[in-house]
Amino acid sequence: MKKARLSLKPKKTIIEPKAPVKEFVMIRILLRALGGGFRFAYVVDELARVYVGAAYEQEFSGEAGATVYGYNVNPAKMSGSTGMGELGLYLKYSETLPLYIDLGIQGYMGKKEGVLGSLQVRYEF
Repeated sequence: MKKARLSLKPKKTIIEPKAPVKEFVMIRILLRALGGGFRFAYVVDELARVYVGAAYEQEFSGEAGATVYGYNVNPAKMSGSTGMGELGLYLKYSETLPLYIDLGIQGYMGKKEGVLGSLQVRYEF
């Protein structure tokens, strides 16, 4: 009868470059953009504000490129328009304690797409 054996030892893998490393990664980013927006805040009481905002950005010519070991990587084109909307709540913890909390959400549509949430806590002294 043959016995099965399980080995949990990790294998060592060594990767060596074929050429001496003189330049690993060089990244360049060039952006030309114009944008604008607004934010409106509604004061609920002395300790709370609700805000809503919108923005628009137009990237006229954007390019990001890189080189690895001296070889060029195809650049990514980033021109296009993006709209952004946001909603948030800004709170002051109490009248006597200078602790502030900002909770927000932002949504992006257009060339850049996605949702971003944020939580910021600030204490002033």
